[in-house]
Amino acid sequence: MRCLLLTDSDIALRESALIHRLVIGLLDAGVHVAHAAPESVLSRIEPSLGVESLAYRSRGFSWTRPMRAAELLSRFERVTEVSAGDPGLVHVIGAGSLALGAEIARAGDLSLVIDAHARSVVSPVARLLGERSEGVVLAGSRSIGDALLAEGLSATGIREVRWGVPPADGRAPRSSETVSVAIGGLGASPDDWARCLRGVAEAAAETDSVVVFADADACERARVGPLIGALGLSPLFSRVPDFESRRELVVRSDVLLWPESTGETRSLVLDAMAHQTPVVALADRDVSCLATPGPAELVSGDEQSWMTAIQRLIGSEEHRRNAGAAGAEYVRLNHSASAHVGAVVDAYEWAVSGARAGSAR
Repeated sequence: MRCLLLTDSDIALRESALIHRLVIGLLDAGVHVAHAAPESVLSRIEPSLGVESLAYRSRGFSWTRPMRAAELLSRFERVTEVSAGDPGLVHVIGAGSLALGAEIARAGDLSLVIDAHARSVVSPVARLLGERSEGVVLAGSRSIGDALLAEGLSATGIREVRWGVPPADGRAPRSSETVSVAIGGLGASPDDWARCLRGVAEAAAETDSVVVFADADACERARVGPLIGALGLSPLFSRVPDFESRRELVVRSDVLLWPESTGETRSLVLDAMAHQTPVVALADRDVSCLATPGPAELVSGDEQSWMTAIQRLIGSEEHRRNAGAAGAEYVRLNHSASAHVGAVVDAYEWAVSGARAGSAR
C-alpha cells in the first residue's frame, strides 16, 4: 500500500511525536508513506527517516481547493512512483485538512481514511462522508464511534482505533526535592482553568517546594495572567511555549494537571502516563484514558476537589509513585504504539479492499 498521511497545522506541530511514531510503524508494516503538512509549519517539523515530507497550501478560497489538491496529488504520485501499482489511500488527521483530503481521494481515486480523535470533528466528518459512498473513520473512543453512528454513518465504516504511545524505560530518579506541577490543555474553558489554578494556589500554600509550569498558549487563551498574579503564583509559575512539542519537560514533571474536558485525545496525556507521571483531570467521556477514574485521578472541577487531589500528590512521593504506576499499566494494556499501528494497518487493508470490491462492481 501507499499512503498520503495528511495533517493540518495543529496536528503536525502538536502531535509531531505521535505522527513520527506512526509513520515509522507503517513503514515497518510495508506501507509506503508520504507525510503532508501545511507549508507554513513543515520546516518546524523534524522529518522521519525514510518518509517523504510534502508541503501543501492549506489556505485559499474554496474554489482553489481542486487545484491545491491536484498539486499535492501530483507530488504524492511522483514520490511513490516505485509503488504505483499498489493500492493508495489518503489518511486525514486534523479538521483543517478534511476537505482537502476528500478532494485528493476523489481526484486520485484513492481510498479515504479519516482519524476522528475529537468530538468536534464528528459532525464535519458525517457531512463530508454523506457526500461520498466510501470512507473509513477511525474513532478515537467508543463514545465518538457512537456519536458517528448517531450522525447516520454506517457501522461497517467505523473502527475504534485508540492512539498509542511506547512504554517508557522507567521513571528517571529525581535529584531535587522540589515538586514540579505541569498544566496542559487548550485553554478553551477559562472558568475551569481558574478553578484549577485556585486549587494549585491553595495546595502550594502548604509547602515551599512547588514549581508550576503551563502551556503558554493555553494560558493566553484562558486569559489567566491576572489571576496568576492575584493568587500569588507568579514566583512559582513559568509559561512554556510549544508546550506539547517539548514533552520531555512535561513527562518528567511530578504531576500533570488537565483542567478541561474538550472531547479531544491528546497524546501528551498518554505519554505522561507512560512515563509514570500522575495525571489529575476533569472527566471526559470522549477520551478513553479520562473517561473513568483509575488511569488518572478525576476531579469534579471545583476548587476544593483540585486542591485535595493536588495536595495528596505533592505531599506524598509514595502516592505519586502508585498513581504513576497505575497510569503506566493502563497505557501498556490499552494504548500501546504497536496496537495503534496494527489497528491502522488493518483499517487501511479494509479500506482498500472495499475500494477494490467497489471497482469490481
